[in-house]
Formats: sequence, structure tokens, C-alpha cells
Amino acid sequence: MPCTSCGSVNQDKFIGEMDLHRPGLKNIHEPIAWVFPELVVCLDCGTAKFVVPEAELRLLAKGGATAYGPGKRLELANQTKEQTGAA
Repeated sequence: MPCTSCGSVNQDKFIGEMDLHRPGLKNIHEPIAWVFPELVVCLDCGTAKFVVPEAELRLLAKGGATAYGPGKRLELANQTKEQTGAA
């Protein structure tokens, strides 16, 4: 499928590691939600697309990562890896 930004077919897949959080100083103390999505990156314009995995999406929909504290981040990451069969 061509890039939706530039129309190029010069794309590749990568595995990402990122944290999601709400913007603004009022949210600075909220924990973050770690996600490990597969990214499709356009190698011509740099546009990247990914889908937030279901478990993390549920956390974000419930009010972000506030549903769990900092000590739960690694646990959630490990649960996500177990669900996907990643090592």
C-alpha cells in the first residue's frame, strides 16, 4: 500500500518501543504507557504508521496510564510480549 503522505511504495517495517502520555505539565506526574508496536515507515518522506496494541489501548481509553503505577510498567510490557509470543 502506498504511503498516504507522499504516495511512495518505498516502505519498510520496524518494531518500535515508545511511551505514550498525555501532554502538558498538569499530566507530568502521570505514569506512562509503554507500547511495542510494529511500525511501517516511508523511507522517502519519513511518515510512520502504527497501531496501539489492544491491552495498552484499553489503558489509554480508561484515562491513560493512570490505571497502573510506575512499578507496573515492566509487568505490562512482559504481559504484552507474552501475548504476542515475543521473546
